Amino acid sequence: MSRKARILTGKYLLVLFLAVFIGPLVAEDSSSDWFNLSSASERYWELRADPGNENLLSINPRTVFGVGRQRTLLVLFPKASSAYDIALNTILAVFYDNEMQTEFTLINRSQKSSQLLL
Repeated sequence: MSRKARILTGKYLLVLFLAVFIGPLVAEDSSSDWFNLSSASERYWELRADPGNENLLSINPRTVFGVGRQRTLLVLFPKASSAYDIALNTILAVFYDNEMQTEFTLINRSQKSSQLLL
């Protein structure tokens, strides 16, 4: 096999690997204009938009865990970014795995947002 053929084969294998293994991790089913809840998180968490304010979202667990204390966390988004989406979806997985009864309130504080909050 020529060097060029090996390079092309390697590139195709890399794309296949990314599509098969990484693709499902970043698939986005529930979303707003500035936050995307992954399909993995969507199984355990419910994303709700505030009808009166496009810059306010809430995320609640679909399962009620025991009699533990209800927690509420405020998450500020300075801008829309897939890095923030990935980070918050990871946090949601950790909270679910540890059965922490938590409601997340998400606020979009980007300079482009049309409404001021707080």
